[in-house]
Amino acid sequence: MGAGSGGASGAWRTMAAGGSRLPYNLYLDSSYGGAAVWGGAAMPANQTPLLVSVPAGVVAMGSFSRTHTIYGKVPGSMLAGVATAGNADTVFASIFGADATFTYAFSSVSGTPSCTAGTTSTLPFQVRATVINDAVINASNLQFGSSSVLTGTVRANAALALQLTANNAYRIALDGGMHGSVGERRMRNALTGETVRYVISGTPDGPGWGDGTAGTSTVAGTGTGTVQSLPLYGRVPPQPTPSPGDYKDTLTVTVYF
Repeated sequence: MGAGSGGASGAWRTMAAGGSRLPYNLYLDSSYGGAAVWGGAAMPANQTPLLVSVPAGVVAMGSFSRTHTIYGKVPGSMLAGVATAGNADTVFASIFGADATFTYAFSSVSGTPSCTAGTTSTLPFQVRATVINDAVINASNLQFGSSSVLTGTVRANAALALQLTANNAYRIALDGGMHGSVGERRMRNALTGETVRYVISGTPDGPGWGDGTAGTSTVAGTGTGTVQSLPLYGRVPPQPTPSPGDYKDTLTVTVYF
């Protein structure tokens, strides 16, 4: 087997989707080792073709069949930068036609005949993989810590960790929490019912991070395939100081991609 229509990059075959490439390889067995790469004349010299020997006397019976599994692997280490197209699931493919061949020869004498001078047939097939348009997000807690009277601004920082398929545009919105609204979030004391107003923004002292309404903005960007850290800047502005206690709120983060 050669490289297929997607070509090769070093020791790896590649599937294509437009100008993007997804590395992979085909193997003789489930070891997926370098020595097991199913190769041929068009692949690097350390990769070997499959050799099949027919037991003596079988040819005289008129037919012979054997099934061989093709093992494929896409290396996980090379997936991070593989891009989708148009913010949608993207199919990568490589077509094997003339570069997937079966060459055979028979001999009635002892020893193994040379197959390179035998009869050749093509074995057309395709290799396909779909890169999913997907996102994973995790958030750390925004901790303001302990404060006395709220005569000055209290600040805290946290981060969102976003991993999105490469080349995908995204937009992140935050809701109004459990005790307020997008334009005026509040932490609440579960014992007294009192609240404390706070603001979250994507830049220090920037506009409130919300859903685009009530004077808030969203945060947008493009996925890289790797984890991106997006800062959360929190502040409690000066306001009347409520009773001592724990004040909490829970937000929902929504990623549009």
